[in-house]
Amino acid sequence: MSDVATAIPFARLFGAPAQPEGPTEAERQQAREAEALAAGRAAAEARLGPRMAELEQELAALRAAQAESLDAIRQQSAAAMAALESAFAGAVAELGLAAAQAVLAAEPGIGADTLAGLVAEALNGLPEGTAGTLWMNPADAAGAPVLPAGWTLANNPALPRGEVVAERGSSLSAAGLSRRLDQLLDRLEARA
Repeated sequence: MSDVATAIPFARLFGAPAQPEGPTEAERQQAREAEALAAGRAAAEARLGPRMAELEQELAALRAAQAESLDAIRQQSAAAMAALESAFAGAVAELGLAAAQAVLAAEPGIGADTLAGLVAEALNGLPEGTAGTLWMNPADAAGAPVLPAGWTLANNPALPRGEVVAERGSSLSAAGLSRRLDQLLDRLEARA
């Protein structure tokens, strides 16, 4: 016998089963299945890859066409909305004008400040001169302001209330609330 002792594996000493050398049959089976799965995926990708690329391109083209259609719809909607807003604003302006004209027709008298402004507007519309006639509705004449020297106040029942006509020789200048309302409506329509 030799003096050198042989080492006994630790697992054998305590009764643990010895580990087999290399992979088990289950592990080898699992590895074969994984290899087969990877090979199958690679074959499917090689076979279906071009078709998938075609489908992705078709999908991208459909999305682009849909985006263009949506943009066109948005633009048409915006144009339609702008037209509706413009029509609505015009209708509201016309309604306001009609209401103002109805109030003017039913109002018992035009305010002194308003009448003085209309007279000044009519007089300023004439060329320089010394004398003339200022025509207005008899219902407004009672509140007429003091006229400049040489001007005569005359009643004209045919003139609507709130209308003033200044006459100097062959020149005429008119001012009135209905004209102002018409000008306002023209400005509103020009904006629309």
